Amino acid sequence: MDEHQFADIMTRVMPYLTPPEQSVYLRLFYESDGLITRMRYEDLARQCHLSLSAVQRAIKTLRARKLLQTDWDRNHATTFVLHLIPQTPKVAPFPTTPAIYDRFDQDDRGLFLTCKRSLSQSDLKAIAAEAADLVGDALLRDKTDELIMRRVFGPERQKKYETLFLHLYQSD
Repeated sequence: MDEHQFADIMTRVMPYLTPPEQSVYLRLFYESDGLITRMRYEDLARQCHLSLSAVQRAIKTLRARKLLQTDWDRNHATTFVLHLIPQTPKVAPFPTTPAIYDRFDQDDRGLFLTCKRSLSQSDLKAIAAEAADLVGDALLRDKTDELIMRRVFGPERQKKYETLFLHLYQSD
């Protein structure tokens, strides 16, 4: 364990976390090798003396604060990558408009969301990376949803919603 990193954690991270988040973050740091560790959620819960749901909530919050990245694999332990400094830009753009799929009809929205939620984390990351290569941050959410829609919907359904995505192809 690097003493400098530990001092950074204690001064820059811990004051802003709840006790369960602190427990999870410190345990992952202690178990890590170069800020990366592989561990099952159940083992992490046992070692932190927390319930599984408390660990899941803590991980969700740490991920939202960009202090932790996870890579889940069905057949292996989860890989955790710790960040000593939150990995967010100073001013993170917040979507001010509803998601495009909110304008799909109810059945299509249900199908879209079911399929989007069933994508593996690696597939979702790959789609988001493809979208990032094509558009800027302001349009990233819409472009990601368009790419997912094109995978999920057949040609007739795609045609029904193509006007919702026209703004992605217009230049300023």
